Amino acid sequence: MNLGTSLIAVVFFVGLAAIVVAQRLEIRSAGYRVGKAEKELLKLDEEIRVLRTKKAQAEDPRNLWKKVQELGLPLLPPEFKEEPEKPAAKAAPKRTSRDAKPVQVRKQG
Repeated sequence: MNLGTSLIAVVFFVGLAAIVVAQRLEIRSAGYRVGKAEKELLKLDEEIRVLRTKKAQAEDPRNLWKKVQELGLPLLPPEFKEEPEKPAAKAAPKRTSRDAKPVQVRKQG
């Protein structure tokens, strides 16, 4: 081998080594990104679980009633509400201008 061919071979192999090192670094970097994303996913799953638990507790009628009492709101639970007065007899519904039949106007001529 002469000097020129040897020099080309060395440059070629150094280039190949640089490509291999760059690929390995990119793989390692991608692994770190995947690990970070998985950690964030676990964190968000836990946050969702906590929020669902809080929502279930907030929607619980017993907790709502306690909160109403704590705030001093004048609300009665459904079983203690007064029933509306029942009408004595059904009367014919009143006609309003909206319910009236349209009047047809005849043209003279």
